[in-house]
Amino acid sequence: MATPLNREILSKPRFEKEFLPENLRLIIPSEKNWSIIIFLSFWLLWWAVVESIFSGIMVICFAQAIRSGFSEVASAGLSPVVLLILTAWVGLWTVVGCLAFYIWLWQIKGVEEVLISLDNICIKKITPFWKRSKSYVLQGIESLRVLSPQKSIWNTLIIGCGIISGGVIGFDYGENTVQFGIGLDESVANLIIEDINERFPSLFQKAL
Repeated sequence: MATPLNREILSKPRFEKEFLPENLRLIIPSEKNWSIIIFLSFWLLWWAVVESIFSGIMVICFAQAIRSGFSEVASAGLSPVVLLILTAWVGLWTVVGCLAFYIWLWQIKGVEEVLISLDNICIKKITPFWKRSKSYVLQGIESLRVLSPQKSIWNTLIIGCGIISGGVIGFDYGENTVQFGIGLDESVANLIIEDINERFPSLFQKAL
């Protein structure tokens, strides 16, 4: 495992960078929104209670249905259709809760990690229980630049929750524009571009 040649931590602006033998590694912590964190903390407690109650009801109903061939369940007013709806609702509620839990984890301890090498750029979103990553081959990268994204409450909320990719640094990859650097100021993004230019001049020149 390679050891860092040089390590510089910047408290302000908000990112960390590592100069590795063949890579430049950027670590960008999530931009915390305490309103979202506090709201989801209470909401997830309520979600867990509701999930436990309705999951328990569903398990009991299916256990009775299996033992009695749905006769006891039907006599209690729970037809197979009602059981199907209950199951679908519990499944949907579980998915919503997992999404909310991911957003809460991203807000608490989410990290965007960008690893730049001569071969590719790998962008990862990391939380304590989930990790998503995608690599982009150098030959397909064009127009590495600082972006001026449209600032709206909805756009800021969705990107800040870590649900979709976004940020103030971007490059063209085929027909898509890939973004990273969530929550960074444009001045900080320019510093990162300068670091990339210094570490990988051939990549920077190609990406202009």
